[in-house]
Amino acid sequence: MPTKKQKDTAIFICQLLIFSLPTDIPIPLTIQLINNNLEKF
Repeated sequence: MPTKKQKDTAIFICQLLIFSLPTDIPIPLTIQLINNNLEKF
């Protein structure tokens, strides 16, 4: 069973990916942002 923090992180990642799709942000940069945020949790 995932913890609340893990769920929040997963939701955040999904939102970040959806948000980055229509923009010009390259996917590797998006992944880098996700990794940076995961380290904060």
